Amino acid sequence: MLVCVSYCLSITRVTRLIALICFVAAAHAQPLADATGAIQRGDFAGAEQKLRSFVASQPGDPWGHSLLGLALDNQKKFDEANGAHGRAVELAPASADVLNNFGSHLWMAGAFGQAEQVFSQALAASPAAFNILYNLGVMASLAGHHERARDVLGAALLQQANNVDVLYRLATSEEVLRDFDGALRHLAQAVKLNSKRADVRKLLALTAMEAGALEDAAVAWDRYLELAPGDDAARRERGFTAVRMGQLEQGIAVIEAYVAKHPDDAVGHFELGQGEKARNISRAKEAFDEALRLKPDFAAALAARGALHYQEGKPDKAIPDLESAVALWAKDAQTLDKLGQSYAAVDRPADAVRVLRSAAALAPSDSKIMLHLGRALADAGRAQEGQAVMERFKALGPEKKPNIPAGLVNYLSLTAEQRRADYQRRVEKAVRENPADALAWLEQLRFALDGDNVVLASEAARKILVLKPSQPVLMDAARSLFAVRQFVLATPLVRQAGATAEITLVKIADGLSRKQNVLPLVEQLPMEGPDLRHVALELLLEAGKASDVLRFLGPTPTGRDSLLLRAVALHLSGQPGKAEELIEQLKRTSPEWHAVWAVHGLCQLSLKRHEAARLSLETAVRLGANGASVIDGLRRADAGLGIKKELGQGKRDAPPYLKAIR
Repeated sequence: MLVCVSYCLSITRVTRLIALICFVAAAHAQPLADATGAIQRGDFAGAEQKLRSFVASQPGDPWGHSLLGLALDNQKKFDEANGAHGRAVELAPASADVLNNFGSHLWMAGAFGQAEQVFSQALAASPAAFNILYNLGVMASLAGHHERARDVLGAALLQQANNVDVLYRLATSEEVLRDFDGALRHLAQAVKLNSKRADVRKLLALTAMEAGALEDAAVAWDRYLELAPGDDAARRERGFTAVRMGQLEQGIAVIEAYVAKHPDDAVGHFELGQGEKARNISRAKEAFDEALRLKPDFAAALAARGALHYQEGKPDKAIPDLESAVALWAKDAQTLDKLGQSYAAVDRPADAVRVLRSAAALAPSDSKIMLHLGRALADAGRAQEGQAVMERFKALGPEKKPNIPAGLVNYLSLTAEQRRADYQRRVEKAVRENPADALAWLEQLRFALDGDNVVLASEAARKILVLKPSQPVLMDAARSLFAVRQFVLATPLVRQAGATAEITLVKIADGLSRKQNVLPLVEQLPMEGPDLRHVALELLLEAGKASDVLRFLGPTPTGRDSLLLRAVALHLSGQPGKAEELIEQLKRTSPEWHAVWAVHGLCQLSLKRHEAARLSLETAVRLGANGASVIDGLRRADAGLGIKKELGQGKRDAPPYLKAIR
């Protein structure tokens, strides 16, 4: 008999339980069914009493302990629940449902990191299970692992494309990662599905502000405030949006009203200062002073006050504030830039160079920072290096300030097909009306590659070469071509750009086509460019040089991409057992990663293990794999099992080294 209890989480209430508890209870169905009924009615105390009696008589039944833990969780008896869940896991350590319930218990108890680990185990036991994917994604987000959360929730979205909770949680991590286009796209879709979700509207407004889409942000705040008119902080942010749009009088009036009502809110004083600095520096400094009195470690306020001091020609006063801001906010290129300029102004050239190097590393395409670094190097007596940086500044051209017109959110809310059609119209119009604009041809190149149109991509690449644009444009075009292994088209672009590492990669591709030893060239690729090294190693695999890859990676590479490359190389070099061990390790640590399932399936297929291959490849597809190698592998697995099934054609392979084990 199958008995199921389902609980759904309201996304705004993390304290509630998400779990899908399904268990088989052939011999003891009635007692567990009674307890299940009590849980469904919300009678958790009654369920606890029934389940305590059941586990006393049947101490070896994991489902009884798991349900008891659920009943205790909902009464916030977390210590007792922990024991019940722990016993259930001891009895059924490979049960996805038991592990999922235990992870949910840890979630409710606020142990997010532990919950993430348990949900990982649950997903490894039940690959691609939607509930577990969702739970794991949320836990990864709450534990601060936003890149993993984005991957996991993206896989969950493939299964339930219209799930507003998934869209919201995915956008939350994308916003933290500053993937604003992704976040806005998913939030716009969520709003279409449920226009009354206040949390979605609020995150949409915040993300639009951060992305610089201020007109869209203003509309989003207005819509949110219709749903939550009592949210004073949101009204303050609406005022700050007006300030950033240049509507100073209107915006400052709103923020002043907020500060009068909430005088102890540091953010309010900071935003008031940001508004006043454009019209009254004295009042702006007073506002920043008050913000920092209330919150001494407020990095943005420290940076803003320091910038004001520098603007007034007082770099000595600016430096302490900016140093404190950088200590708290080490990856803000603009604050580092202002600190570097302040050091230069008080004749501290070595410090200026050190800080401006950090700023340039964080924002390599910011021409203003490159200009400041070039001058600092010259002041420090490093004329040759300074000249090279000034050449980079000239190549970048004048500082470009993004202009995001209204309508970005509406555009992102279109379907993928609608967006592509609109993009095509705009790209074609741009190259038709501005044939001398290299950026227009770069967009044409990207559009062509996205549609696998090599002829159109080749034409766009030739146009870019003829126009001789700046190095960043050339390298953007070359990297787009690298991504789809179009090395012949990329070669003249990287040579014109003078990019040493990328030229080495081109030489590697050319050397492999001529069957030359290219391992010394691979070793020349810079350590700070792991992507280039991985491309080179993938090329070696595809050229049948698995032993070279193994020698280069060594026995204990770090990072999951390198580990998977090693597994493929082990398999191709005739060591399938060792490859299997490494793949199983990766499946335990990253069960949501479709690449590991795709590789496992193709390895199994090459060993004629058709049923196992089919299961692995189907899991890869459910998790997001859609490469031609995966679809072809499924087709061959079905043929080996005598199954006839219509499958799609698949898109470009990801990861590319799947081709090596087709």
